[in-house]
Amino acid sequence: MNHLSRLSHFIVASQAVAELLKQNQLSSFEQVWEAKLPWFEPPNQRRNGWSGVSEHQLHTASGNHINIFIKRQENHNTFSIQHPITGIPTFYREFNNLKRLYHLGIGAPQPLLYAERTHHGKKQAVLITKALDGYCSLENWYQRYSKATLTTREKLLSSLAICLRNFHNHHLVHNCLYPKHIFVTNAENPASFQIYLIDLEKTKRVFNTKKHCNHDLQRFIRHANIIPEHDIQYFIDHYQHVDKRQHYLCAS
Repeated sequence: MNHLSRLSHFIVASQAVAELLKQNQLSSFEQVWEAKLPWFEPPNQRRNGWSGVSEHQLHTASGNHINIFIKRQENHNTFSIQHPITGIPTFYREFNNLKRLYHLGIGAPQPLLYAERTHHGKKQAVLITKALDGYCSLENWYQRYSKATLTTREKLLSSLAICLRNFHNHHLVHNCLYPKHIFVTNAENPASFQIYLIDLEKTKRVFNTKKHCNHDLQRFIRHANIIPEHDIQYFIDHYQHVDKRQHYLCAS
């Protein structure tokens, strides 16, 4: 690393992950940053920066593979009271939110590595997460299983209502709660539905829980055109009646 680059964070989930990344030539910031991988979708452009995601596979010593997402960004920062001028990479906030949800027992992708550096005056960051194999977005689930029974759909929506109520109970708001950012078990009628939340760059802790979680729900409903009206109403009703005894829950 030359004098124009300064590494400020390099956080790996565990020693086992560090060894796996080393086996796959992804053990340094430069290797991750310079990996020749196609974009999963066109990178987002923001002011003088950008942010993009690529799919990749890690190969294990036993011959198996682990699907991952590699996220890279440059000058794609968020500003706060603590960082009002230069800001911090949005991936750093997402990385911290992923760890927070893991400790709270709320479904979210597993972070494997986060690193950032300043290179030629530009803030660069990388985030590697384990792919959610066996899951699909709520949006895709309704497209794939349009003939699912009402009982199955209500089972799915009950699990979603419990997950989001738990999320909001911890005074967290997603701020980008679209059906495409909610991942569910990719099966028409599994024994149970597991729920995962993704794209946590804008997630934050708030004090006015009622106001902000209602904004989350309103945003979700506005973007849930593919979900039948009955299902939306069932979800709302179930969300409102989960753990009613707890005084800090949001109410309509």
